[in-house]
Amino acid sequence: GNNSEIGRPLITCLYMEPALLVVHVGAGYHSRLLEPQYRDAMTRALKRGMNQPHARGAVEASICELEDDSNTNAGTGSNLNLDGEVECDASIMQSGDGKNTQHDARGYFGGVGCLCNVPNPIVVASHLMQERAQGLLPLGRVRPMLLTGNGALKWAQSRGIKVTEQGELVSERARASWTKHINLLHQHEETEGASDQGPAQEDDHIKKKTKTTKRPLNDDDQSEDQSIFQDTVGAICVARNGTIVSGVSSGGISLKHPGRIGEASIYGCGCWAEAWPSSSSTSSGAYGGGVGCSVSGTGEQIMEDMLARTCAEAIKARDCPVDAIRSAFESKFLRPSYDGMARQAGVIALSVLPLSEDDDAGDPSDGGLPDLAIDVVWAHSTPSMGLGYMGPDGRARTVLSRLEQGPSNSSSAPTLQLASCIPREHSVLIGTKQFKIQSEHQ
Repeated sequence: GNNSEIGRPLITCLYMEPALLVVHVGAGYHSRLLEPQYRDAMTRALKRGMNQPHARGAVEASICELEDDSNTNAGTGSNLNLDGEVECDASIMQSGDGKNTQHDARGYFGGVGCLCNVPNPIVVASHLMQERAQGLLPLGRVRPMLLTGNGALKWAQSRGIKVTEQGELVSERARASWTKHINLLHQHEETEGASDQGPAQEDDHIKKKTKTTKRPLNDDDQSEDQSIFQDTVGAICVARNGTIVSGVSSGGISLKHPGRIGEASIYGCGCWAEAWPSSSSTSSGAYGGGVGCSVSGTGEQIMEDMLARTCAEAIKARDCPVDAIRSAFESKFLRPSYDGMARQAGVIALSVLPLSEDDDAGDPSDGGLPDLAIDVVWAHSTPSMGLGYMGPDGRARTVLSRLEQGPSNSSSAPTLQLASCIPREHSVLIGTKQFKIQSEHQ
């Protein structure tokens, strides 16, 4: 629900009001029956986020809205682990302002992993990020950047962040899916005569939690099963001054081992935000550009390639963001897998540049605000990915991007779907949109 801390910025900067917000509800499989609910959730998230006074609050508030929706795999309604409990991962990252050459362009990061009993894990991650900006603790101790498990829960409670009972986070849909998958796991073990889950006592512990009901898995079940595997909601916001904030939140994969941490917790894997000053000798101290990424998919695969950072670095190195994302996926992520699994991931990315080199310093009457050209790109190798965006016109637009054919079952033939804001002849496109954020004097 609403958290009173969202509106209180600890990392302060002028002109941090949201200019453009993009959200996603994960890359995976999204049931067509639930498509109206996904679109509605994204629309609510966009409206709530853009109503915040600064970009960090926009990302935090929009992700909170998605965490509160039981149809998403984050916060309330998340996938359940082997013990039938919710354990969440989340992280957030804020760039520098893209002008000060003395500051790190990557700004600050905060993350949590295996967090129980907190409806909005992104709030805890955001507080960690903000406190990192306050410098060292007494006796020269370094402030934490990532907290997990019970330590993260205690830290959240000490900051007055909302905590609830475990059962309050478990939706009926998630419980029904968990029960069905546990039954299927038991059937597999009985058929194969061996456990994939480790020691026998662990398997016995799981079996005590549910009654096995044998029945065949039909096509409707397979479609329903796939719909719970979409992973990681997220958001990226560009502030009026060019600062970028990116975040992710996830319940992780279904039937994960207790204590498993996914990409949503890890630096460079689930989200990325960076802004840099102009390299022009005639525009010293002017905004040079920025990039933000938020990633979803199979965490173990994503972490191997630090996919958020990999995509961001590709965008920085190329003129065309579509080509950059294609290169990041094809040369890094979509390679043959040693375990034979299809490579499953999706990304939303923002490429931000000054609208023109002549005006990249902005007008002094507007505090030197740059005029911005923002490209939105999304890509996924999964059957679907849901995203939405809202710009200065205040209109929420949502997309359920779907591959015409599902992802390959063979790791040797991966598929990729791309969309971009700028159409180019050599790009594979499913949509076109470019945003221009200009100062009021124009």
